[in-house]
Amino acid sequence: VLAEVRRAMEDGGLLQSGLLLELPYGAALVSSGDMSRGMRCIDEATERYTRMGQPFSHAYGQWFLGEVYLRMVLAEARPTLPVICRNLGFLLCTLPFAARKARHHLEAAIRHSRDLNMPGHLARCLCSLGLLHQAKGRLAEARACLKEARPIAEAFEATFLCDKIDSALQSLHP
Repeated sequence: VLAEVRRAMEDGGLLQSGLLLELPYGAALVSSGDMSRGMRCIDEATERYTRMGQPFSHAYGQWFLGEVYLRMVLAEARPTLPVICRNLGFLLCTLPFAARKARHHLEAAIRHSRDLNMPGHLARCLCSLGLLHQAKGRLAEARACLKEARPIAEAFEATFLCDKIDSALQSLHP
C-alpha cells in the first residue's frame, strides 16, 4: 500500500512531502523480510530529502536507522528461517556491528534533534539510546539518557513514551 501511495505522490509531483511516508516504508520492508532493500530505502530517502532542503530529514532518518539496528540488538522479534535464509548475507554483515551502528545513528539523531530544536523527537531518540545502553550493560549511561528523556516526554504528554521510559528506569534498579 505504501509503495502505491509513494508512486502516486511521485506521479503527482508531491514527493517533496513524502519523507514521513518513505521512512516508514523502508522500515516496513525490513519488518517484512526485505532487510537490505528496506535499509537502503531509509538511507536513500534521508539523503534525498536532505538534498531537497528538508532540515528534519536527517534527524528522522538517523532515528529510523538507529531503531532498526536497536531492534536487531534487542532481538525482540526473531525472524523466521525463510527470512534468515533470504537475508543471510545482510545479517552476517550487520549483526556483529548492530549495536555500534545503532549507537552511531541514534547519537546522530540526537545531535540533529538538539540542533533543530526538536524536543519531542529528542526524547524518543534519548529513550532509544538509553535502551541500547541498557541492553549492552552500560547502566549509568542508560540511566542518564532515560532521565534526560523523561521530563521532555512528559512536557509533550507523550504517555506511551513516558511509560516506556519509566519501565526501563525501573528495571535499572536492583
